[in-house]
This record gives sequence, structure tokens and C-alpha cells, in this order.
Amino acid sequence: MDNNKKEKNEKEIDEEKEIDEKIDLHSNEENDEEKDSNFFEEKIKSLEENILMLKSNIINRKKENEKEIEEIYKYANKKVIIWVLEFLSDLEEKALKFMEKDNEEIMKNYIIGIKMICSNLLEKLKNNGLKELTIEKNKNIWNSYHHIVIEEVENNDLPNGTILEIIEKGYLFHNHLLKPAKVKVSKKNENKE
Repeated sequence: MDNNKKEKNEKEIDEEKEIDEKIDLHSNEENDEEKDSNFFEEKIKSLEENILMLKSNIINRKKENEKEIEEIYKYANKKVIIWVLEFLSDLEEKALKFMEKDNEEIMKNYIIGIKMICSNLLEKLKNNGLKELTIEKNKNIWNSYHHIVIEEVENNDLPNGTILEIIEKGYLFHNHLLKPAKVKVSKKNENKE
């Protein structure tokens, strides 16, 4: 009987061990499930953050593209405006000055008409972003960004580089230099005794 008891005890012990192992296994599975659950929650959170960042990047890029397109539209007519300004300059500087020398009344009427056309065209260009460079003769000093020096004239009364005469007007287009002004500037006589 002792043998039977021993066997019974061993069986019970084995069964208890098996139950303990199953409990441990089940407990480990629960821990694994918790770990898996935490892992997936962290992964989901990370993916959500990435999605938000990507959405933000898309929105920012869209805004940048809209600004770029706006700039392209804003300056699309730049070449045409330069051509028109060159035409107007030639008309004012060459044709009108020549016509003004003629004293006939008919010619004076042509001059008035041409000046009106030039004025209307310039006004329309100004309404679309064109602005004439403001230059005060005998006050403003030449700068290489806004002016091209055509001639230097000796003048000891004014500082070097003072604008004496505007040969051709300069223009800005939406506050960017479109055409620099051509000017005559003062130059001090260095040999003055």
C-alpha cells in the first residue's frame, strides 16, 4: 500500500506540477498579451503622430506652392512691361522731342494726343504694380542698384554722385527693380587748386 500511496502521491505531485505549469503558462500568456497590447498601442500612437506630421507637411507645402504660383502670376508680365517701357521711352525721348521743335499747330495736336496715350498706358501699368523710381535732382545720391550713370559732370558745389539729371526714368514692379534709371551725376574736380 505504501507503494500505492507513493504512486498516488507522485501522480498528485505530477498533476499539481502540470497545473502549476498551466497556470504559469496562462499567466505568461496574459503578460505577453499585455506586452503585445502595449506594443500595439505604442505603434498606433506612433503611426498617428506620423500621419499628423505628414498632414502638416502637406499643408505647409500647399501654402508654399500657392505663394510660388502667386509670385509667378505677379511677375508673368515683366518682359512685356519692360518692352512697353522701352517703347514709351523711345517715344518720349526721341519722337516727341523731335516733334516739339516743329511750330505748326497740327504737330502740337499730335504731341498732345501722343502724350495722352502715353499717360493712359502708364496709368494702367501703375494700376498693375508698376511704380516710377522717385528721384530728386540735386538731392539724391546715385546708387548702383537703382541707377546707371551715363555721364559724370564736374560740380564742386554738390557731393560726388549727386544726381543732376534723369536721362531715362527707372521703374519698380511690385517693389522689385524692373528698370534702373539712367542719370547724370556730379563729380568734384580733383585738380582744383
